[in-house]
Amino acid sequence: MKMSDEIINQARIGIYPYGKEAEPILRHVNLLANQYRITALASPRGWGLTEKKIDLHNGTILKVKNNPRDISDEIDVLLIPDFNAAENIEMQFVDRILEGIEEIHTVLCAKNFSKESLKKIENHPCIISGSCSFIYLNRYYTQKEEDFSTREELNGLENIEVPVIAISGIMENTDKFEISLIIRELLIKSGYKVSQIGSRSYCELFDFISFPQFMLNPQIDEIKKVYLLNDFLKQI
Repeated sequence: MKMSDEIINQARIGIYPYGKEAEPILRHVNLLANQYRITALASPRGWGLTEKKIDLHNGTILKVKNNPRDISDEIDVLLIPDFNAAENIEMQFVDRILEGIEEIHTVLCAKNFSKESLKKIENHPCIISGSCSFIYLNRYYTQKEEDFSTREELNGLENIEVPVIAISGIMENTDKFEISLIIRELLIKSGYKVSQIGSRSYCELFDFISFPQFMLNPQIDEIKKVYLLNDFLKQI
């Protein structure tokens, strides 16, 4: 069977380390931006997921492998989701990632690595030569956000003429991101056009707009942030 041009042109994404943090991506893989498709998963043996078969509910079943080297020939892009690990263990993950990096053209990183881990990645020959791009997701201001955060004159709150849904929680691990995906899916199926600001650093894979970093900037007055966010929404 001949693959369509759309599938051929899609970037093949592998996820390592695959675990709880990445599960919402797979449960809502149909919401991924058209230029991406998930083709491989890898997870450390100690996490109990290696060799398991994961159903993406889109006709694709993936067998979880042990490390990025095992999936490097099946992917173009490696996505590193956030994960919890002590710093000495974190370096072991970095070593595994670098073992398979030569055959990958892009690494998208949502993990806030330590300075030592980050330095080791950035000093790898493939990263230095540019044969593989290492991209930290949503870590730096865009120019547009810089323009917002440095704005001095604020002319009152703008009227937002479309419904806005805000999702918040009082603690961690309450599945806020997945709830936002479910609501997005329901609204799209109902015929609505949805613009969405995502809280996770890999949210742009779903065609979300990244949460503006000026909201997390302690140098910006909290009252000013209200006006800036209002203006940000108005622009969207």
